Amino acid sequence: MDKLNLAGDETVLKRIPRVIMSGGRYEAVLTSQRLILAERDTGEVKEAFPYSAISLAVSGYNSIREPTLRILVTPASGEQRTLELVFVHQPGGLNVQGLEFCSDILREHGVAVQKTGTGQAAGIVPRSMAISPSMQGGDSSRPGAPTPRLPIRGSGAIIDQLPPESSPGGSWLYAIGALIVIVLIIAAGTSLAGQGSGHSPAGDTPQPTAPVVVLTAVQTFPVAVTPYIPVTTQEAVTPATLPTEISIPPNGFFLRITYVGKYQGSLKARGWTTVVNNTGPSLIQIPTEETLLEGAIEKGDGSGDRMDVEMFNGGVLVWKESTAKPRGTIDLHIDIGKAIISQPQPTLTPAPPTPVPTPDAALILHPVPASGVWVRIAYAGNFTGTLSSNGMAREVSGSAVQLYQLPIASGQVDGYITKGDGSARILVTEVYKDGTRLSVASTTRPDGVAEFHTMV
Repeated sequence: MDKLNLAGDETVLKRIPRVIMSGGRYEAVLTSQRLILAERDTGEVKEAFPYSAISLAVSGYNSIREPTLRILVTPASGEQRTLELVFVHQPGGLNVQGLEFCSDILREHGVAVQKTGTGQAAGIVPRSMAISPSMQGGDSSRPGAPTPRLPIRGSGAIIDQLPPESSPGGSWLYAIGALIVIVLIIAAGTSLAGQGSGHSPAGDTPQPTAPVVVLTAVQTFPVAVTPYIPVTTQEAVTPATLPTEISIPPNGFFLRITYVGKYQGSLKARGWTTVVNNTGPSLIQIPTEETLLEGAIEKGDGSGDRMDVEMFNGGVLVWKESTAKPRGTIDLHIDIGKAIISQPQPTLTPAPPTPVPTPDAALILHPVPASGVWVRIAYAGNFTGTLSSNGMAREVSGSAVQLYQLPIASGQVDGYITKGDGSARILVTEVYKDGTRLSVASTTRPDGVAEFHTMV
C-alpha cells in the first residue's frame, strides 16, 4: 500500500491484511504513532486514530467465534465512538495472531486492553460456513417430528401442555411453566369439589356448568444481550507509589520525566525530533549539543500529582521544572552547551554475524529469474499462506520449492507462510528483486509461521 501518508518519523510496526469493520473489508496498519484502517481493494485510508485518542480496547470473539477487537475512540472533538474490528478466518490461525499483535502494540503505546473470553475451546468457524442458515438463531428448516401436545387431565379441567424442549437454554423455563400449570390444576379441582359438596334446593334451576379452562404454555426464547463496556478512567495515584528513580548515565545529555500517570509531548533540537508517550518514570537521551532543546510535556490525566522534568549533562542536574496542575504542561526552551563525558566510553566488542538460514539440503532449489520481484518458498512438506503487494493479497499453497512473482516494481512486500505439519524441519522464505536477495525469513517450530515485510 502506498496511500498511508506516513509522517517523517512514523514507521509501520504491523500490517493485518484481513479485517472487517461495519461490513467493509480493510487492512489494519499499526504504526509507531497511530492505528490506520485502509480499504483493502483501493488502499485508501478510511480511518486513522492516534493511540492517545484510544482509551480502551476489548478483545473477544463474536457469535461465529471470530476474534474481535472493540475500541473506544475519543477524538479531539470529544465525541466518543465505538468500533468493532473482526479478524477474518485465515489458515493457521493467522487471524488470532493478528488480534494478539494488535493488542500487544496498543498495550505498548499506553492503551488499556481487556479480554472478555476465548473462542479456542469450540474451534474457529470459517465465515463462509458460519453464515449458513443452520448457524443463524433458530433454524426452522431442520428435520424433525412436529412437537406433540400432551393432554393432562385434572378434576374438572383439561390442560394442553407442550413437552419440555431438550435444549439446555430453555429446559428450566418449561419446568417452571409445568409447575405453574400443576398448581392451577390443583386450585381448580379444589374449587370445583367445594361447590359440588352442597345440595341444590328442590325446584331450583340447575346452575350452568363452569367453562373448561384451557391453559397453553408459552415458549420463550433467550434474548442475546450485548454486554456494556464501561469507560475506565485512570485513578489518581499518590506520590508514594512512584517506582524507584531512574539512574542517570555519566556521559552526555539526558532528560528525565518523573510522573506516576500518563503523559505525552514532543522534543526537537537541530533536526532531531522525538515523540513522548509514556506512563511512569522515563529517561530520554538527547543526541546533540551546542543547540536549543525545545518541546512540551503534558500530563495525560486530571490528577493533582506532581510531574518533574529534569535535564542532566554528564550526570549533573542543569535544569528542572515541575507542575501539579491537572493536565498541566511543561514547556522546554533549554540552551544545550557542550556535552560532558564523566567516564570513558566502553570498548564495544562487535557481535558475531548471524548466520543466514538455508533451506533443507534435500530440496532442489529452482534458480530465481534475473528481473522482477520474486518470492521463493522452500519446505520439505506442505505449506499455506498469503503474499501481499500493492494492496492486493494472494493465497498460496504447495510443497517442496515454489517460486511466486509479484506484480510490483517498488514498495513493500508482505508474507505469512504457515507449515502444514508438526515437524521441526526448516521452512525458508526469500524475497528477490532483479536477482538480488533482499530478505530471508524462516521457522523450525511445529506448525510455525515465517513472516516477512520487505521494501523492494
